[in-house]
Amino acid sequence: MTQINTFSKTLRPARFPAVLQCVLSRNYATESEGEIAIPKRIQRSPTDILRALSSTVNRDPTAPHYKYHDDPFLIPASNYAKRSFALAQESGKKAAKWILQEHADLFQHKVADPFIEVFAPKQIITEESDVNVENLNRAISDLAVSDAVTIYQILQKKNVSLSKEVLQSLLELLCFYNAEDKTNEEWIEERWLKQGIKDRARPRKTWKDNGIAETIFLSIDPPDSKSFSALIVGMGLYGQLDSMWKYYDEAKSKGITLCLDAYNVLIKSVGFVREQHDGRWALIKDLLGEMNEKNITPNIKTLNSVLDVLVGMKTNKNTKLYALSVITEFKELGIEPSLASYYYLLLIYCRDSTRKSAILIDIMDALDGKTFTIQDAKDTFFFVTAMEICNTHLSDVVLANRVNSLLLNGKNYNLIGDSYKESVYLRNYFILKCEYDLIDDFMKFYDVYVPNLYVPEPVVMENILKSVDMNGANTYLPRLWSDMVSFDHITRERLIILMAEVLFRNPATNDEELANKLADTAENIFEKIEEQHDETVFNVRKVPVGWTGDMLGNLMGVLLEADRIEKASLILSKLDKEQQKVLGIPDFRPLRMFVDKCIQKKDADKAIWCLQYCYDVGYDEISDLAKSLNDTLKLSDNQLNRLKTLVKLDSANESASNQ
Repeated sequence: MTQINTFSKTLRPARFPAVLQCVLSRNYATESEGEIAIPKRIQRSPTDILRALSSTVNRDPTAPHYKYHDDPFLIPASNYAKRSFALAQESGKKAAKWILQEHADLFQHKVADPFIEVFAPKQIITEESDVNVENLNRAISDLAVSDAVTIYQILQKKNVSLSKEVLQSLLELLCFYNAEDKTNEEWIEERWLKQGIKDRARPRKTWKDNGIAETIFLSIDPPDSKSFSALIVGMGLYGQLDSMWKYYDEAKSKGITLCLDAYNVLIKSVGFVREQHDGRWALIKDLLGEMNEKNITPNIKTLNSVLDVLVGMKTNKNTKLYALSVITEFKELGIEPSLASYYYLLLIYCRDSTRKSAILIDIMDALDGKTFTIQDAKDTFFFVTAMEICNTHLSDVVLANRVNSLLLNGKNYNLIGDSYKESVYLRNYFILKCEYDLIDDFMKFYDVYVPNLYVPEPVVMENILKSVDMNGANTYLPRLWSDMVSFDHITRERLIILMAEVLFRNPATNDEELANKLADTAENIFEKIEEQHDETVFNVRKVPVGWTGDMLGNLMGVLLEADRIEKASLILSKLDKEQQKVLGIPDFRPLRMFVDKCIQKKDADKAIWCLQYCYDVGYDEISDLAKSLNDTLKLSDNQLNRLKTLVKLDSANESASNQ
């Protein structure tokens, strides 16, 4: 006990606050005997505390991405604006880095302690630089490819001998990056916007033939397993498949055992060097058998390389059997499939749209509730492919909900891939939900994702409008139009025509407030399209939406439902005065509504004006309207004569003669 008190007194003044001192003294007082067991120190990373705090906060899907300014007026809403914002931000960073490098003499102050080397200007290596082997090792460890090449060439001119280990490290660096500087990891937006789901064409050959990598390989005497493996992997990555297989044959003839990565690259290239399916499968078995003989344990990339080749053989009747047998054998070796493995299975089984496969259901039974980390570059293709199959292959919204639940489980959303894959995933999910969910449930789902996570493409917005039309959910139309303006969809003619149709087909009966909101929407549509025809307002590089008779007629009908006859008169004026510019003629129903509203307002001149337009465009149904006008309102001689020129009015003649 004396030792304990001495220990606590020693630490108390400098280490423990008052509250903790009380706790310690209380604990010590209860100890009658024994020694203190100080736990071993747990190594923590600099961000562990931040990660722990972050785990206590749920992700808010309605909040904009952190890369955008926290200002509602500056947060982009359309896909185009989001791309422009992100790329502009990265362009500014590039400009700053360029200034830092070009004017390094202005940035020699070191304000950070400890010094942050990445923020300092990069040291420029030239042929006149005084360098040594240590500089070469530093360039290799920093992945500075061009600097490493320059230093190597300087040392060669100075006849400085390099060890086999240094040459091997340099060879691996050059093969991995194809003797080019690596892509800056900071430009994530630029990389994402360049990426997409690519087809399975032969990899484009970008390998530098007879370049410095092959020169260094030949300088390693004798070449061993590491040097052969590095060169084979590099050639495989950059499309030099013919030379890759020649070096493989050379290594095999010399009895050199290649590494696992080399075999994985060789297996993955089988589909491009053998045309016949039987020949591909035979070569795969030979390579796997060779690995077994040399006690090379395969890994998940080996499994995925085999499945990748089988995807190119999916028209073969035995491919499905091969795929399942390979997965079974790898499981016996303790290698569980990754998401990329299941992605390849989906490509193999769901190739035929006429023969539906339920393998995705079996896959989801195996994956439900699990969390994943990336093990293969193609892991990011699973979720987008699974959702696409749910939509186009199975039309199963329940299964789509299961896929989405798996994506949101834990940190699985990190495996959604780039922005293009995320957009394709949500497009398919939205189409399914829109088609099969109740409209109110769908709009709740819509509010969660739009616009911060997803901006519906025109085809998705078209499906949403059709769903609203089918369900008569006219209360959502003003919100959807507002979103269409934000998403820059107002130049999509099909969407504008559809919106006008849906507005007219779904009037707000006995709801004056909603009728006014719908009329505001129709009025705003008319104003936005009119602005497009004004070159001083609208961007002349875009093609303005052309007016059609149906579009204008539908907007007129919506305005008349809200008793806005003056606004409706503007549309009728456009129909009447610009008949050569307006494509087609409106339906007769909104024109009838206009005449009926004029009769109600006792405005005979406007009613006759509308009847004159109906007569000009060839409608035969104006007789009843003219009779109703004549019977309801007391017309002047001038008005009656104008009406007579349009239709025969026996009753009107009699009425006139009686007067």
